[in-house]
Amino acid sequence: MLPPLDFCHSGAPRPKSSTHETKAHVPELASIPLDIGPLDEAEISSEVLTPRTEPIPETLLINLENRGLTSHHNWPTFHRTKPTAIEKTPAQKQAESIEFWSTHLLWKSTVAAKLREVGQIEPADALDHCRSEASVKRCTNCKKVTIFWNRCDRMYCPACTPRLSRERKESVQAWSEYIGQPKHVVLTCRNTGDLTKERVQWFKACFSRLRRSKFATQKTSEVYASDIETRLPIERYSYPWIGGFYSLEVTKERNGWHLHLHALVDARFIDSVMLARVWAHILGQDVAVCKVMDAREKSYLQEVVKYVVKGDTLALWSGHDIATFIHAFDGVRSFGVFGTLYKRRSEFKAALEALQADIGQCDCGCNTFEIMSPSEFEWQENAAAIPPPLSNRTAPAIHPEFKLNLTDVAHIQALAR
Repeated sequence: MLPPLDFCHSGAPRPKSSTHETKAHVPELASIPLDIGPLDEAEISSEVLTPRTEPIPETLLINLENRGLTSHHNWPTFHRTKPTAIEKTPAQKQAESIEFWSTHLLWKSTVAAKLREVGQIEPADALDHCRSEASVKRCTNCKKVTIFWNRCDRMYCPACTPRLSRERKESVQAWSEYIGQPKHVVLTCRNTGDLTKERVQWFKACFSRLRRSKFATQKTSEVYASDIETRLPIERYSYPWIGGFYSLEVTKERNGWHLHLHALVDARFIDSVMLARVWAHILGQDVAVCKVMDAREKSYLQEVVKYVVKGDTLALWSGHDIATFIHAFDGVRSFGVFGTLYKRRSEFKAALEALQADIGQCDCGCNTFEIMSPSEFEWQENAAAIPPPLSNRTAPAIHPEFKLNLTDVAHIQALAR
């Protein structure tokens, strides 16, 4: 057991002094046993070590992190880049096309079968006939062959809605490029237990009233609060709608039919609170749910021009709900334009027709095609080059009755009388 020691700041024992007031004595240390046997046996040296002069092998070099006082000038820097789209092979594209059409045709057959169960024969027959007959288009110049199918172009057909959506997107693609401040607006109304054509037309009329209201045609503002420190009023404002287009959409929920509208509006700013108040007043409701989203950096066209009802959703409904939906939207336009887009519709229509004319041309530049059925195409490919067989039979002899003169016939009839 060692006696307690008094240490100074340098770590060496403090020299004895006559003054015992500055001596710090810790009696607790005296009762702690200290095992310093290994220190007694170790050889301690105070000499300064000289640095190593031999070269360090490259295998022992370690690159430290680029932080603190360590600097690495040759350390590689990494920049975040956008992932490049991997180009798909023709086999992958064909596999995706086969899967796409197999699912959509299955949905079409499911909807047609459910309509037959509730006695809706006419729309069921139209769905069954859709994409049931193939036609062959062959270029007269390069002889390129393309197969296309018949379609019904009905808004509830799961096989035709992708084409209708693409045509809508192409019709407004040119106009959307000129929009400086696109806003994606979603308008809803209270759910209803029965969906009728009158309900859909009333909803469209309410949207027309909103577009003609002061809120959508002029800059409006209102004071809704005041600053506590400066006592200045805080205003809420909204700018007019220059133009845009809209599409209707409906879903079947537990508490009824949910009818809502997606619109792409060209406006500098739209206040969602003021819009919800004005829209609720037009609908005759206490409150209304509205959403306004900035669409400058998003793919908003596909959201606005999408289907009224998706094919997979429609196939899950009952036959009665499908028939109700068809009758409610029969003869009702689910897509429309307004504002500057409506004024320039003739210009974009001509551009769309020119685009479709370019699509109709063949890769060789020819726009003349032969349209035939698959059986006619097969006959022309296999048997058209073969000449008809020659007959070795002689011409049949003419019967004597066919050589009679008309006067002889009349004479014979007179003698018979």
